[in-house]
Amino acid sequence: MFALLLVLLLAACGGSGNSAEPAANAVGDSAGAAPANDPAAPSADEPATDEVAADPPAGEDAAPVEETVQEPTDEPAMTEDNTGDTAATDSAAGDTAAAAGDGEGVYFGIDPETGLEINPEVTPRGVEFIARGEVISMNLTPQTSPEFVIRAPNGASFRMATQGLADIFLLDGSQLKPFEYKIGMEAKATVFLAADAALSDVLTSSNFMIIALPQ
Repeated sequence: MFALLLVLLLAACGGSGNSAEPAANAVGDSAGAAPANDPAAPSADEPATDEVAADPPAGEDAAPVEETVQEPTDEPAMTEDNTGDTAATDSAAGDTAAAAGDGEGVYFGIDPETGLEINPEVTPRGVEFIARGEVISMNLTPQTSPEFVIRAPNGASFRMATQGLADIFLLDGSQLKPFEYKIGMEAKATVFLAADAALSDVLTSSNFMIIALPQ
């Protein structure tokens, strides 16, 4: 009887030890297999999903550089050109010199070409001088010995008998017909009054010339 109980006890102890081991093994297998079925565990075949912040483009963070480009302009450079003024001055000087040389444009003083006095305030006797000014009176009869009165800018008047109309010319060499003579013409003449002339005597001239016609 005692022996039978001992056998049963041993048998019970042996079965209990064998069943604990498989249970432990089962727990280990379950723990090892769990990661394989865990949907949160990363798969060996899936690539790593670690995100790496991309470096910004090289020029993105850099401060913008303003590029200054000089726009072309259609306006010419403001340069002062005095060429025209100089030429005009030279031309005016040339005209003045020419006028002085031929007696044109000169109303007083000494004529540089002839050395004669122009429009003296007092009519000299026995000496030639130049009368120049506006024709304020004329008598064309006879045409071979017309008379003209020239008034100078200073108010002096000179009455003269001149050469015939056929020998009176304008500066350009042209001639006027008798009806084309007008009061207001500008004229000049080298005139002479004899030293023993009477008060009624008039000046005489052989080179009366018309300078300009009235406007």
